[in-house]
Amino acid sequence: MRKILLAITCSLAVAALTAQQLDQTIATVSYVTTGYKKTQAILLSKIKADIQAIEKSSGQKIPMDQRKQYVESKVIEALFSQMCEAEKLAVTDQELSQAVAYLGGGKLSEQEVYAEYAKQGVAMDEVKAMVRKQVLQLKWTQAKYAAKIKAITAPTEDEIFKAYDLMKSQLLRPDSVRIAMMVVENGTDAAKARTVADKVYQQVKGSTAKFNEFLFKGIDGKGEYKSIPESMIGKKPESIQALGQSFYDTVFKMAPKDIAGPIELKGKINGWAVVLLNDAFPQTELGLTDTLLPGQGKSIHDLLRDQLFQNKVLQETAVLFNADLADARKQYVKFLIALEKLDSVLNW
Repeated sequence: MRKILLAITCSLAVAALTAQQLDQTIATVSYVTTGYKKTQAILLSKIKADIQAIEKSSGQKIPMDQRKQYVESKVIEALFSQMCEAEKLAVTDQELSQAVAYLGGGKLSEQEVYAEYAKQGVAMDEVKAMVRKQVLQLKWTQAKYAAKIKAITAPTEDEIFKAYDLMKSQLLRPDSVRIAMMVVENGTDAAKARTVADKVYQQVKGSTAKFNEFLFKGIDGKGEYKSIPESMIGKKPESIQALGQSFYDTVFKMAPKDIAGPIELKGKINGWAVVLLNDAFPQTELGLTDTLLPGQGKSIHDLLRDQLFQNKVLQETAVLFNADLADARKQYVKFLIALEKLDSVLNW
């Protein structure tokens, strides 16, 4: 009987020790400034749950050095969150949506960006957290380092020319066409959509004046078709992906002022189009005075100047930001488990 009681007692003691270990606080983050004070515990139980979830998703065991890096990342995340709260810096839903869409480079919508990340095993919440952090860091930079940014000098002409010299082999505008088109989307009836597009084509074929009249009528998109007054299409794979092979093949066989239709669209838009080709441009190696799109937007010179300046701002403010974060870590983060002893705690 005594042996049974002893075994039960030992089992309970082990269970209690395990529970205590799982609830162990690895570190506390306690940021304090005028009018603000907050403490957050970095719990072993949460770290373990996070790492196990990542391992399950990836199918791979995370090595010890990366586990310790993950702990550090959660500490810094909590610290920066508190720093932003203290400064009343936040990201609105609209700002987050715009920033996520920006990742698509103007080619993907917000939801398409999430879908692309999902293919790589990155969940929507993870993407939002990553982007929110980036926007907060930008806001922190703008709020804290405005004077320093103002003092940063613009790139010199020599710097701009050197950047162009390095990039000019990539600065090639492909064969391109500038078109206007009227689009009838398939919806639930592709045959009906084609019939509508053909009806429009029959009324405008051979007459740019008639085409432009119909184009104007469809700008509000409330009728049977919607108008796209101007679009530049380059001879490149992305154009096929966005519009479909049939559309691509047709428009690049057209001559200026030709009207064609109905042309099938398969890509971002699925439906039928009536197209007027306004201009065609041969492949061109872009010089400093050229624009990416013919006659539109900033010159290559100005784009490079802006990019070089932005790079300077990012580099110099990153140094300031990392220094501020390191100072705050020393002052407001307390590790209750010594970093050199984390191996034993994180070994499961």
